[in-house]
Amino acid sequence: SEHHWVCKDNNITTYPTVKAYKANSVNGQILESFTPEFVADAIGVSLLEKRPSSVDEQQPMSQKKEHRRGEGHNTRGSMDSVNSNVGVSMDDDDDDEVHYDDVGYNERPHIDILGASLDGYTRTKNDVYNDATLSFLYALKTDIFPPNDPYPLSPEQKRAFVEWIDLLYWTLPPIWRLHTLINDIRSNIDDVVLGQHHLSHIVDLHRDVVMLDNDKNEWSKLCRHGQAGAGYACGLWSLFHIVSVGVKERHKAVLGARDRVSTAHAAKTLRDYIANFMGCRECQDRFLEMYDNCGFQHCTRFDQQVVDKRKRGKNIPPPPETWEEFTLWLWEVHNDVNQQLVMDEIAIKEGGREATAEELNSMLWPKAETCSACRDDGFNWNRKQILQHLTTEYWPGGVHNFRYVVLDKKIPTDAVPARRRKWNFFDVFLCGCSIASLLYWFMKRRHLAITGRHKKFENDFVNVNDYRYVMHHSR
Repeated sequence: SEHHWVCKDNNITTYPTVKAYKANSVNGQILESFTPEFVADAIGVSLLEKRPSSVDEQQPMSQKKEHRRGEGHNTRGSMDSVNSNVGVSMDDDDDDEVHYDDVGYNERPHIDILGASLDGYTRTKNDVYNDATLSFLYALKTDIFPPNDPYPLSPEQKRAFVEWIDLLYWTLPPIWRLHTLINDIRSNIDDVVLGQHHLSHIVDLHRDVVMLDNDKNEWSKLCRHGQAGAGYACGLWSLFHIVSVGVKERHKAVLGARDRVSTAHAAKTLRDYIANFMGCRECQDRFLEMYDNCGFQHCTRFDQQVVDKRKRGKNIPPPPETWEEFTLWLWEVHNDVNQQLVMDEIAIKEGGREATAEELNSMLWPKAETCSACRDDGFNWNRKQILQHLTTEYWPGGVHNFRYVVLDKKIPTDAVPARRRKWNFFDVFLCGCSIASLLYWFMKRRHLAITGRHKKFENDFVNVNDYRYVMHHSR
């Protein structure tokens, strides 16, 4: 909830916690003690000295408290021993009082203000975006070009990379600082595809900007699973999910190449990126096998062409709900990958044992603790609630600039692989006959030039002018 974000941003780790702010200041101070002097100093006010004016006010606090109970009054938040220990009285009855021991604020036990235990830590949205950013940078550094490979990307790889960068360009939230890097890559795409040093140079130029919120330069605790340096796959999945939600949220913002804005094209772009640049070969093979066999019915689910017969067969805009299919499809794929992982792990560790249904269901997300409405009483998924949960998890809330983007209608021609015609038997036979004919003509001409037979052949004919001259003088 929004309260969790407030606590996270203000470094609140336990409750009850009181944070005081001075007038016209945004920098608060946590109250480690509730003495009047400490509170007054925290909020920037001065206390007035007041002398007791009656015998009642000079009585000890405990006697005053007992006296007021007898009168039927209820005193809350009493300060009877604030000078000796830090406590908050919740009730005047001794049996109902709740207070802390005499410890400082930082010594109190920390409570997970995000609603989960320390072991089941839940990522904040800031963590999600930091994880995705770090994995994107890591992929640009290690996965696009093979190690120690001086050659540029092949035409097929270049096409896949350009499509992937363009997909990020129009699907990612406009407020994300990652756009500065993406825009620079798009502007220098001809240099970027030439080699790793060109790409790394652009990444290094923008690293400090896009990683501004991640000083430690590491993935979140949930992504790392307690392992230092781990978290790449988790962050990459976060990036994929952000893109999937962006297809639903941002498709209306694209001008120009509308044929490159569809759920089918987004899925194909993701497939080509994984086929060409995924570092994990086993992950790559499994995904391609699933996709190329229309896994989770994407061949029919992503069909957005709607023909209006009343308009002479012209296509009309796809129904709004069709844009949600890519988001839900990727969620289904992710759950399937999680189940495959636990099946493999159990088979390896326990001598080929098959995972139970309970073990497989434990890998499905979201959990009931994070989305109680995502499943009904029969444990069936609620698509509407799942979509809302994914949007809340991976898309920024609030009001932000819509920002239109423009896509080229076609990828540069040099990025398209040249289609090479395959030679068949007829092509080979025709080419051979042509070469043989040309060779025969050349040899014939050479033979005539050497033997001079063409001169004898010409003498067999009578010159017309000579015949006329002989006939004239013979008369």
